[in-house]
Amino acid sequence: GKTHLLTYLATRMARKQHRPPPYLAIPLGDQSGVDAKALIGSYVSSTTRPGTFEFVECAVTLAVRAGLWVILEDLDKASTDVLSVIAPLAEALGPTKAMGTRPVLDLGARGRIAAAPGFALLATRSTRTGAARPMFLSSEHWGEVRLAPPRTEDVLALLRGRCPSLRAVPSHGCACLVEAWSGSY
Repeated sequence: GKTHLLTYLATRMARKQHRPPPYLAIPLGDQSGVDAKALIGSYVSSTTRPGTFEFVECAVTLAVRAGLWVILEDLDKASTDVLSVIAPLAEALGPTKAMGTRPVLDLGARGRIAAAPGFALLATRSTRTGAARPMFLSSEHWGEVRLAPPRTEDVLALLRGRCPSLRAVPSHGCACLVEAWSGSY
Protein backbone atom coordinates (compact mmCIF):
# COMPACT_ATOMS: atom_id res chain seq x y z
CA GLY A 1 0.00 0.00 0.00
CA LYS A 2 2.79 2.49 0.79
CA THR A 3 4.54 2.17 -2.56
CA HIS A 4 1.22 2.10 -4.37
CA LEU A 5 0.29 5.41 -2.76
CA LEU A 6 3.56 7.02 -3.89
CA THR A 7 3.29 5.67 -7.45
CA TYR A 8 -0.32 6.87 -7.60
CA LEU A 9 0.76 10.38 -6.57
CA ALA A 10 3.57 10.39 -9.15
CA THR A 11 1.18 9.24 -11.87
CA ARG A 12 -1.43 11.88 -10.98
CA MET A 13 1.15 14.64 -10.96
CA ALA A 14 2.56 13.47 -14.30
CA ARG A 15 -0.90 13.49 -15.90
CA LYS A 16 -1.37 17.12 -14.92
CA GLN A 17 1.93 17.93 -16.64
CA HIS A 18 1.19 15.65 -19.63
CA ARG A 19 4.27 13.50 -18.98
CA PRO A 20 4.85 9.79 -18.41
CA PRO A 21 4.89 8.73 -14.72
CA PRO A 22 8.27 9.88 -13.39
CA TYR A 23 9.14 7.16 -10.89
CA LEU A 24 11.32 4.15 -10.36
CA ALA A 25 10.42 1.80 -7.50
CA ILE A 26 13.29 -0.30 -6.13
CA PRO A 27 12.60 -3.09 -3.60
CA LEU A 28 15.31 -3.26 -0.94
CA GLY A 29 13.85 -5.91 1.37
CA ASP A 30 15.75 -8.86 2.76
CA GLN A 31 15.48 -11.02 -0.35
CA SER A 32 15.72 -8.31 -3.04
CA GLY A 33 19.30 -9.07 -4.09
CA VAL A 34 19.89 -5.36 -4.82
CA ASP A 35 23.43 -4.20 -4.16
CA ALA A 36 25.24 -0.89 -4.62
CA LYS A 37 26.41 -1.82 -8.13
CA ALA A 38 22.82 -2.46 -9.22
CA LEU A 39 21.90 1.03 -8.05
CA ILE A 40 24.85 3.13 -9.26
CA GLY A 41 26.60 1.09 -11.93
CA SER A 42 29.76 -0.88 -12.47
CA TYR A 43 32.46 -1.73 -14.95
CA VAL A 44 31.57 -4.57 -17.30
CA SER A 45 33.35 -6.26 -20.16
CA SER A 46 32.91 -4.19 -23.31
CA THR A 47 30.83 -5.70 -26.08
CA THR A 48 32.36 -3.41 -28.70
CA ARG A 49 36.03 -3.47 -27.61
CA PRO A 50 37.07 -6.97 -26.48
CA GLY A 51 39.50 -7.05 -23.57
CA THR A 52 38.40 -3.70 -22.14
CA PHE A 53 35.89 -2.63 -19.58
CA GLU A 54 33.30 0.15 -19.70
CA PHE A 55 31.20 1.75 -17.01
CA VAL A 56 27.48 1.01 -17.28
CA GLU A 57 25.17 3.29 -15.31
CA CYS A 58 22.36 1.60 -13.42
CA ALA A 59 19.00 2.47 -11.86
CA VAL A 60 19.68 5.35 -9.44
CA THR A 61 22.29 7.00 -11.67
CA LEU A 62 19.90 6.96 -14.62
CA ALA A 63 17.03 8.23 -12.44
CA VAL A 64 19.15 11.13 -11.12
CA ARG A 65 20.03 12.09 -14.72
CA ALA A 66 16.40 11.84 -15.85
CA GLY A 67 14.84 13.65 -12.87
CA LEU A 68 12.71 10.69 -11.78
CA TRP A 69 11.25 9.97 -8.37
CA VAL A 70 13.18 7.09 -6.81
CA ILE A 71 11.01 5.11 -4.41
CA LEU A 72 13.07 2.83 -2.18
CA GLU A 73 10.86 0.12 -0.73
CA ASP A 74 11.68 -1.18 2.76
CA LEU A 75 14.65 1.14 3.23
CA ASP A 76 15.17 -0.05 6.79
CA LYS A 77 15.87 -3.57 5.49
CA ALA A 78 18.52 -2.53 2.95
CA SER A 79 22.13 -3.68 3.24
CA THR A 80 24.79 -1.33 4.57
CA ASP A 81 26.47 -1.01 1.15
CA VAL A 82 23.17 0.13 -0.40
CA LEU A 83 22.53 2.57 2.45
CA SER A 84 26.03 4.03 2.12
CA VAL A 85 25.40 4.76 -1.58
CA ILE A 86 22.01 6.36 -0.88
CA ALA A 87 23.17 8.35 2.18
CA PRO A 88 24.74 11.30 0.28
CA LEU A 89 21.56 11.76 -1.77
CA ALA A 90 19.40 11.58 1.36
CA GLU A 91 21.65 14.09 3.11
CA ALA A 92 21.51 16.48 0.13
CA LEU A 93 17.70 16.37 0.21
CA GLY A 94 17.23 16.06 3.97
CA PRO A 95 14.97 18.21 6.13
CA THR A 96 17.83 20.58 7.01
CA LYS A 97 18.42 21.55 3.35
CA ALA A 98 16.76 24.44 1.57
CA MET A 99 13.85 23.69 -0.76
CA GLY A 100 15.01 23.35 -4.35
CA THR A 101 18.46 22.03 -3.43
CA ARG A 102 19.68 19.78 -6.21
CA PRO A 103 21.63 16.80 -4.94
CA VAL A 104 24.78 15.60 -6.63
CA LEU A 105 25.57 11.93 -7.14
CA ASP A 106 29.30 11.29 -6.80
CA LEU A 107 30.52 8.47 -9.05
CA GLY A 108 34.13 8.78 -7.91
CA ALA A 109 36.50 8.73 -10.90
CA ARG A 110 33.47 8.79 -13.23
CA GLY A 111 32.54 12.30 -12.09
CA ARG A 112 29.59 13.92 -10.40
CA ILE A 113 26.02 14.17 -11.67
CA ALA A 114 23.71 16.98 -10.59
CA ALA A 115 20.15 15.73 -10.31
CA ALA A 116 17.84 16.84 -13.09
CA PRO A 117 14.79 18.91 -12.15
CA GLY A 118 12.03 16.73 -10.71
CA PHE A 119 14.35 14.26 -8.97
CA ALA A 120 13.05 13.11 -5.60
CA LEU A 121 14.18 10.43 -3.21
CA LEU A 122 11.36 8.71 -1.33
CA ALA A 123 11.35 5.58 0.79
CA THR A 124 9.00 3.30 2.64
CA ARG A 125 9.52 1.31 5.78
CA SER A 126 7.30 -0.77 7.99
CA THR A 127 6.47 0.35 11.49
CA ARG A 128 4.46 -0.98 14.34
CA THR A 129 2.44 1.16 16.72
CA GLY A 130 4.82 2.72 19.22
CA ALA A 131 7.88 1.80 17.13
CA ALA A 132 11.10 3.51 18.10
CA ARG A 133 12.77 6.05 15.91
CA PRO A 134 14.43 4.49 12.83
CA MET A 135 18.04 3.43 13.38
CA PHE A 136 19.40 2.59 9.91
CA LEU A 137 22.38 4.34 8.29
CA SER A 138 21.44 7.93 7.29
CA SER A 139 18.03 7.73 9.00
CA GLU A 140 18.59 11.21 10.46
CA HIS A 141 18.42 12.69 6.94
CA TRP A 142 14.95 11.38 6.16
CA GLY A 143 11.70 13.15 6.92
CA GLU A 144 8.83 10.99 8.05
CA VAL A 145 5.15 10.88 7.17
CA ARG A 146 3.03 8.48 9.18
CA LEU A 147 -0.27 7.24 7.84
CA ALA A 148 -2.91 5.41 9.79
CA PRO A 149 -3.65 1.91 8.50
CA PRO A 150 -6.71 1.74 6.26
CA ARG A 151 -9.99 0.84 7.90
CA THR A 152 -11.56 -2.52 7.06
CA GLU A 153 -14.37 -0.88 5.07
CA ASP A 154 -11.79 1.04 2.99
CA VAL A 155 -9.90 -2.17 2.19
CA LEU A 156 -13.19 -3.86 1.26
CA ALA A 157 -14.08 -1.02 -1.10
CA LEU A 158 -10.66 -1.28 -2.76
CA LEU A 159 -10.91 -5.05 -3.09
CA ARG A 160 -14.38 -4.93 -4.57
CA GLY A 161 -13.30 -2.22 -7.00
CA ARG A 162 -10.26 -4.23 -8.15
CA CYS A 163 -11.80 -7.70 -7.98
CA PRO A 164 -15.38 -7.66 -9.32
CA SER A 165 -15.84 -11.35 -8.41
CA LEU A 166 -15.71 -10.37 -4.71
CA ARG A 167 -18.85 -8.28 -5.11
CA ALA A 168 -20.90 -11.47 -4.90
CA VAL A 169 -19.31 -12.48 -1.58
CA PRO A 170 -21.30 -11.31 1.47
CA SER A 171 -19.79 -8.34 3.31
CA HIS A 172 -19.15 -10.28 6.52
CA GLY A 173 -17.21 -12.95 4.57
CA CYS A 174 -14.91 -10.40 2.95
CA ALA A 175 -14.54 -8.55 6.24
CA CYS A 176 -13.38 -11.80 7.91
CA LEU A 177 -10.74 -12.24 5.20
CA VAL A 178 -9.51 -8.68 5.62
CA GLU A 179 -9.42 -8.98 9.41
CA ALA A 180 -7.52 -12.30 9.21
CA TRP A 181 -4.96 -10.75 6.84
CA SER A 182 -4.61 -7.62 8.99
CA GLY A 183 -4.10 -9.63 12.15
CA SER A 184 -1.36 -11.78 10.67
CA TYR A 185 0.47 -8.95 8.90
